[in-house]
Amino acid sequence: MRISQKNENCQRPSHHQPPSQTGPQAACSISLKFPKSARILSKNHYHGVMRAGKKLLGSALSIDYRLGKAACPKMGLSVSRRYGKAHKRNRFKRLAREAFRHCYQDFPSDLEINVAPRYPTQPISIEIFLNDFQQLIHKILLQSPLNT
Repeated sequence: MRISQKNENCQRPSHHQPPSQTGPQAACSISLKFPKSARILSKNHYHGVMRAGKKLLGSALSIDYRLGKAACPKMGLSVSRRYGKAHKRNRFKRLAREAFRHCYQDFPSDLEINVAPRYPTQPISIEIFLNDFQQLIHKILLQSPLNT
C-alpha cells in the first residue's frame, strides 16, 4: 500500500501541463494511429461493403470495396481462424494497418475497403504486402468514377 506524502508534487514545475489530446477528435485526419474515424466497426457496415459486389484479388490478399458512402476513407479487417494462430492473424492485421497508413493520402475520400488474406497460413513479407496493397488500390483508383 502506498501512502502519499505531503510535498509529493513539489518537484513538478508549476508551468507543467499535461500533453494535449490529439487524434480521433479530428474527423478525417490520420497520423501514426488507426483511429475509429478510419475504421469499419459494425457488422452491418462490413456486410454493406461486401454486398457492394466489388472485389479485387491480389497475390496475398483480397479487397472488397465500396465508393460513395463514407465521409473519409475507412478500412475493415477480416481474418478468420483458418488463417492461422493468433500471432499470424495479428501480424496480418498489423501489416494491413501499416499499408493503409502508408497509402492513405492516395485514397478517394469516399472509399471503404475490407481487407482479408487470400490464402491461409501463407507467410507474407511487408514488401510483398505493401506492393500488393498498392497495386489493388491503384486498380480501385482507375475504376473510380472520378477517372472515367
